[in-house]
Amino acid sequence: MDPKRILLVEDDEFLRDVYQEVLSAEGFSITVAADGNTALEKVKQGNWDLILMDFYIPQLSGIDIVNQIQHLSPSPAKKIVFLTNVSDEKDLNQMATLGNDYLIKSDLTPQQLVEKVKSYLSN
Repeated sequence: MDPKRILLVEDDEFLRDVYQEVLSAEGFSITVAADGNTALEKVKQGNWDLILMDFYIPQLSGIDIVNQIQHLSPSPAKKIVFLTNVSDEKDLNQMATLGNDYLIKSDLTPQQLVEKVKSYLSN
């Protein structure tokens, strides 16, 4: 069985490296993007099992990218989960509406990320 394909969009180099390392160690195929333009190009390549999308990234925000890809057919991703440290209720509601879920990075250990990703991919 082919490994699940995950696009990790995160501009923080440390977090990107940690997330990529722990998810790769679990056997997932990880592709990374550090900015909005790169992320949009990779998203359009399609067939992602999961996109982990940082809310605030340079060039295009995660919301901008998700808004653009919602009009693509077929959808380039089975699931989209936002990564954020935002606490604004309006932004959180927008993420919950546009994506399948959101995760608060400051509350998330690498092992919890792995557990969450496994649960998203099993549904």
